[in-house]
Amino acid sequence: MLEGKNMYQQKYEVQVLVNNSPVREYSHEGRHFIEGRKDTEFKIKIRNNGAVRIVAVPTVDGLSAVDGKTGSLTSPGYVVGPYSAIT
Repeated sequence: MLEGKNMYQQKYEVQVLVNNSPVREYSHEGRHFIEGRKDTEFKIKIRNNGAVRIVAVPTVDGLSAVDGKTGSLTSPGYVVGPYSAIT
């Protein structure tokens, strides 16, 4: 599940990829979801459309993809340069 706003933001984009293709996003009551299937490998792609670098803290089911601990604003993340992307 992706909480908050749509995955596509003005300054950044977040995509979940399966077999290197974006999965479909579903909206319900102001929240955004994707379908997750057991034993399916996926990648998270974060694109920075802004002129300054950002720190992205991707979480899956509330756990940081970096260290496996509960994700928060103080969790370690990935630095994404201006006008670039990481997967």
